[in-house]
Amino acid sequence: MTSNKTIISDAELALFRDAVKGTRRLKNDRVLIDQAKPVVRRTQSDTDDWQPSGSAGPMLSDPAFPEDLEPQEHLSYEVSGIQRTTLRKLKRGQLPIYAELDLHGKTIEQARQLMQQLLDLPRPSGQCVRIVHGRGLSSPDGRPILKTRVAYWLQQHPDVLAFCSAQPLHGGTGAVYVLLKK
Repeated sequence: MTSNKTIISDAELALFRDAVKGTRRLKNDRVLIDQAKPVVRRTQSDTDDWQPSGSAGPMLSDPAFPEDLEPQEHLSYEVSGIQRTTLRKLKRGQLPIYAELDLHGKTIEQARQLMQQLLDLPRPSGQCVRIVHGRGLSSPDGRPILKTRVAYWLQQHPDVLAFCSAQPLHGGTGAVYVLLKK
């Protein structure tokens, strides 16, 4: 009977030990997500280039008759005058993400306040934010309540130039990329 065991030479073992010197074995290889952490995260480390938006922004109001969106429905909105190449990059998720906001588990009022804070943050020019609103699959009637509100609120804000549903790896129809004014 032959063995499929690979034999490692002393030189290879010494090379490996040298490569992992100063490291330690992990006790657990799972990542735990702490829900208590802030939901707004800046993703650009160089804050010297940030310029204030100059807009305190209006308080975001609710629609009188909310449009019923479907969980898998793609969102898309743009003001006139946006370059097609910029819109294409936004839809492909190719624009730099300045900040992210996760609204999972938030009430409508909490989501409204967090979005207002996010949209009023100072930001670098030509950047976008990602807002995760979820698809509403956990809501009592399976309807995307926050998705509907987020789409409505974003259309009200004067600094929003465009938004669209995210790429699947960034949340798909449960998230949006938002292009903001410079």
